[in-house]
Amino acid sequence: MWGWEPAEWGSKKAAVGESEYNLAYSTLSRSLDRLWRRNLIVYWKTLSRYRTAVSLTDEGKVLAQAIFAEGQNEQFNG
Repeated sequence: MWGWEPAEWGSKKAAVGESEYNLAYSTLSRSLDRLWRRNLIVYWKTLSRYRTAVSLTDEGKVLAQAIFAEGQNEQFNG
């Protein structure tokens, strides 16, 4: 997503650099928080951690479908 090469082994931070990793992590965290506040996603919880995954809510699915359809229409008419 950020143009990083996948790392087979080792730390993700070491593979891309700690400051770049932290910047991307912060950006993703803020984006997910905004989606959650708008009730467009729900967080999943495992036994050991909270916020290990997300799912779209019904409202989120409707919005995602609308965005996808708009992108397809622009590509077709573009």
